Amino acid sequence: MDMLRRFLWLAACVTLAVGLIGCSTGGGGAATPTDTQTTDDDQTDTPDGDQTDTPDGDQTQTPDEDTDNLTDLEKKAIVAAGSAPGALAQATDVAEDSTGDLPDDGSSASQQVVPGEISFGTCPEVSKSGSLTASLTDMLDLAEGAVMLTVDFGEEPCTALTMEEEDFTLVCSGSATGTFSLTDQSISLEFDSISCNDQTLDGTVDLSYELLAPGVAFEGMWDLTWYPGAEAIGTEGNGRGSYEPVLSGCCDVTNIAEFTGVITEEGYEWSTSMADILISIEKYYSLIPYSGSVTLDGPDIRAITITFNENSPTTGEVSICIENGRSFTISLYELEEWAEMILTE
Repeated sequence: MDMLRRFLWLAACVTLAVGLIGCSTGGGGAATPTDTQTTDDDQTDTPDGDQTDTPDGDQTQTPDEDTDNLTDLEKKAIVAAGSAPGALAQATDVAEDSTGDLPDDGSSASQQVVPGEISFGTCPEVSKSGSLTASLTDMLDLAEGAVMLTVDFGEEPCTALTMEEEDFTLVCSGSATGTFSLTDQSISLEFDSISCNDQTLDGTVDLSYELLAPGVAFEGMWDLTWYPGAEAIGTEGNGRGSYEPVLSGCCDVTNIAEFTGVITEEGYEWSTSMADILISIEKYYSLIPYSGSVTLDGPDIRAITITFNENSPTTGEVSICIENGRSFTISLYELEEWAEMILTE
């Protein structure tokens, strides 16, 4: 009898430990709609002491039930957070354009040296201009040395990217203006309706940059208004990211390594942090991430963790975890009215 009591006590402890694991077991990728698989012979205790056979009698929630348990405002926040990294990615891409055409080894290109006025590129056309005195002052690392910077896609959309094999074209319009400093490696930009395939970016960035081999890394303040669809999504905070071109094969990648700030939409504001976000429009033809996570919190929602996977850019599929509970998978596009207002498929 003592042995039976010890066995039952040990089984209860194991059950409790499994129940406490929560989100920590699913942070690396998409979780399945249910945490564990059971057989017809498995039995679980219900709160009233009854025993039910599984899976025929399984009380585990289905994906539809998980979605129904989200409040309307939580659904809105999830869809907004699923799109917000796209603003950071597009701003990063434009900032990368402004640093100059990088050679294959990633070293500083001749466009970095600003003798007074220079322009390069066609979609966008990038120009850096200022007096010779200002340019020399910048190169000597003196105050007020930054030159004027313009990144211009034009009033009429131009072709920024063509993937002939996939019948995909990225067309952009709009412009950004600001300043560029060679010596302290800084960029400030104000975006004026930069629209790529009807996804529009406004706002400002103040960034420091570092040339990679190849690519460019950025760190600083981002204050962006993003229209992936009809509704505006605000993303404001401090973060660092990079644009890393692939020199052969596919594909260029935008990485938002970390970001801390707020996401706003229709007067609502949620604190947010992002980690290890990866976006590749060349591979997925979408600015929805294919890896990484976004966390949300606020007075009107529970704490939410959204984890992206390789299906997210095409199906909208993400893993959701509420307040360290178990993870479940939903599609951003299935959150109906919010997806219709916010997302452009």
